[in-house]
Amino acid sequence: MKGILSHCMIRHIAVVACLSVCAAAQAQTLRYERLERNNLWNDGSNVAAIRLDTLSYADVAIGASYETGSFRSYDQSSSQWGADVLARAVTQLEKFSLRGSFGFSDVEAYDMCGSMFMRPGFFPVDVMEFTPGRKSFQKYSLGGGISVPLSDRWLVGASMNFLSANAAKRKDLRYTGYCLDLEFAPSLLYVAGKFSTGLSLVYVRNTESIDAEQIGSTQTAPFAFFNEGLYYGNYQVWTGSGTRLSESGIGLPVSQNSLGVALQAGYGNRLYADVSFSYLKGKVGEKQTVWYRYEGPGAEARLDFRAGRHTLRSRFGWSRINNRESVLDKVAEGGVINTVEYASNRLFSSNRLNLALEYEYLAPAFEIRPSVEFSDRQSLVLPKYPETASQELRSVLVGVEARLRAWLFEISPRLGWYAGETVEFSKASGRMDDLYAYACEYETAPRVLAGAELRFNFPGGCFISADGGLVRAFKVNLLPGNMRWSAGLKFGYNF
Repeated sequence: MKGILSHCMIRHIAVVACLSVCAAAQAQTLRYERLERNNLWNDGSNVAAIRLDTLSYADVAIGASYETGSFRSYDQSSSQWGADVLARAVTQLEKFSLRGSFGFSDVEAYDMCGSMFMRPGFFPVDVMEFTPGRKSFQKYSLGGGISVPLSDRWLVGASMNFLSANAAKRKDLRYTGYCLDLEFAPSLLYVAGKFSTGLSLVYVRNTESIDAEQIGSTQTAPFAFFNEGLYYGNYQVWTGSGTRLSESGIGLPVSQNSLGVALQAGYGNRLYADVSFSYLKGKVGEKQTVWYRYEGPGAEARLDFRAGRHTLRSRFGWSRINNRESVLDKVAEGGVINTVEYASNRLFSSNRLNLALEYEYLAPAFEIRPSVEFSDRQSLVLPKYPETASQELRSVLVGVEARLRAWLFEISPRLGWYAGETVEFSKASGRMDDLYAYACEYETAPRVLAGAELRFNFPGGCFISADGGLVRAFKVNLLPGNMRWSAGLKFGYNF
């Protein structure tokens, strides 16, 4: 009898152990990204809505990556190594809810030239150099948000995100770049049963500055090109006045501020909609020397619908920027030289439209997300009266990503297709035709994007993943090649 009881006890222990392992594996398949996407309000800027969810989740990961290939824009490196760490969490407490994140990344890039800005195309102007060399990038990010209920129906919240980055080029033309971004969004939320509506204000400040120098006794100084739009601008020795790099005590600073308001509404976790409006103002230069001033409105809209395991997400975005060049003169008064701004001339205008649709299906062991995105960018440059140059870039990106879970393993394949076309309506003299043609080919070349991630979830919360990606382009004539690939390895912990 004792033997029978002992045998039954062993069987029960084995069953309980297996169920525990399976439960642990199932818990670890709920990645941070999936738990975050569970609350449709997380797609918007109203941080007070994190209180609508009851889940607490967090993860931390450290990883390394490598990227190389000949299919690259003029601003990309021939190869680069990177390392990063990211920690993030959402916590539901008795009287309030919190969200926070911290990240750091370091990238060493080789044979890199082109744009001296860390985010090419982010600002309406750009400056380029032409000596391939090594660049180092470091980025620090810090974010947080809080949601506090004032009553059964009213909640308030506020979020702040901060990013600091720096870059250094180690070969003439040597330079260092510094970037600071700040976003602050106070919010208010009203809840009545399943219906919720909210309001948030969003303030965003973006700054970046470049300090260039030349070391050595070479007789010829490096050249630089200041791009005022569609590759019209000033090409000269980097110390020339047209490159904006050698103004005494200034360097090349760019700053912009955006203020916006967003309205949201939702019904349970089935329907979410928001619309936001913003206005942006920026300048290139500082103190008395401001070479360019730009401004323009923007609008965004989102609509999400969920029915069981099915979710449909849609996005619409529009923005317009007008850039004006200042008419400056240095005037000596009483032995002091002051810079006087007399007027300004319209130089560049851009209009951007973006529409994205995504369908999501979630099951306990499987998920899939097909998506499509359409973009349209219209640009107009007035380099010199009465000549004008205009261009329209239209592009489409179709993709699908999936995730399959089997025991402690996850495999996440992805596949995409991108294609674009440019239409030139008018052309002016004085353009950098080689750079323009190079950029147009990169922006329009049809390409296949493929990749996959393999992840193993250890019982207890730890995981390890390996990731690989490949881009294969077609109709490439000017670019160095048509292939680019990447690989990465990551260790992390869910808790």
